[in-house]
Amino acid sequence: MRLDRQRLLDGVEWIFKGDVNPWVYAWLRVAFALLLLVRHSSVLAPIVPLEHHRWVSGLEFEWSVAREPHLVSPLIAGLDLTRPATNLLAWVRTGLGALLLLGIWSRWSALALALVSYWLMLSDRFQYQHHLHLLYFSIAWLALAPLDARLSVEQWLRRIPAPRRVPAWPLVLLLTVAMSVYLAAGTAKLDVGWLSGDTLRALEVIGVLQGGAWLAARDLLGYATLAWLVALLELGLPISLALPLTRRAAVACGLLLHLGVSFCMDVSIFGAEMSCLLLAWLVIPRPPTHH
Repeated sequence: MRLDRQRLLDGVEWIFKGDVNPWVYAWLRVAFALLLLVRHSSVLAPIVPLEHHRWVSGLEFEWSVAREPHLVSPLIAGLDLTRPATNLLAWVRTGLGALLLLGIWSRWSALALALVSYWLMLSDRFQYQHHLHLLYFSIAWLALAPLDARLSVEQWLRRIPAPRRVPAWPLVLLLTVAMSVYLAAGTAKLDVGWLSGDTLRALEVIGVLQGGAWLAARDLLGYATLAWLVALLELGLPISLALPLTRRAAVACGLLLHLGVSFCMDVSIFGAEMSCLLLAWLVIPRPPTHH
């Protein structure tokens, strides 16, 4: 099949010259700020009782490696922190999260929030988790977007006229992150241990997979069928999200996938993060057709 060069050029041009409704950046800003505050503070634990709240004490996690004697093992040399510095940065992170949530100096708040969060995470390699990296990266990338156009205290106080359309490229490139997550997860599952269902059996034995939803799915489909189904979904989502004709169905399938996983195992806020990125796909219009 011959590559339509002009259509490809139109699509690339649209990525950097297209526009979207500014509301999408506003609710992504609010959503990721809320997720950060929920993940790193016990304040919302009674309202959002996630599994990780068992370890929350005030603003920071009580990791076993953080208890005395403290094991300092920075992921990058020179980033290790003392306990007072860690506590201070945890408070700073919470304050920046609140500023981002309210829409006050949103871009600078997002950038500073990402830098402080990464410093806290990289100061001890045992605190690294993939969903935290996804959260911090998304917030850092949002610093490139016009975040104050809607739901912004600063915009309201200054009475700045809100634009009807804003550049799409920060959103389009951020959403490629979601595609890469699915592609990496699906590719990693192209393994005999996973496709045979043995990995799911092992996860069930050690108590990672549990609950009524898991038992029902296991009894209905079996280990191997479930393993194949998840792998195929994750591999198919990047392609189906990229195609306008299949995008809505892909978003629905992705949401069901994350809902099912969240019912069967503890994934903290990962499902919520990916669901936010999935829903943002719905505002991406079709690239222009060249005539």
